[in-house]
Amino acid sequence: MIEQPLSLENQTLRDQLISSLRYARERGIVSPAETRLFNKWTDAAESEIPSGQPERNKRAILLNIERARVYRDAGHFDYARDNYNDALVQLGNEIDREFSEETGEIVYEELGALPQN
Repeated sequence: MIEQPLSLENQTLRDQLISSLRYARERGIVSPAETRLFNKWTDAAESEIPSGQPERNKRAILLNIERARVYRDAGHFDYARDNYNDALVQLGNEIDREFSEETGEIVYEELGALPQN
């Protein structure tokens, strides 16, 4: 369920964002261009979240997990941890217990696999 592919356009944007964030990590500073790219990716991902409940909450959780993966793939492990933890908080408030438990297991697994600083 979590591994659903984004549209090709967003996947390309995601790849650009990861490359940009890697470069920012190497330089030690995030430029306005990287911030704009991150905001563009976020806006595109948020536009795919439906407005109706309860699907809206689930998709918002999945977006936090995807954001954590972007940071993880770019080597920003502290930001990845923050987003995984945000997803866990959201999951604690989720009414669909099956979704919450299944997704929580994946989040804990990915969170545990992050390198320790």
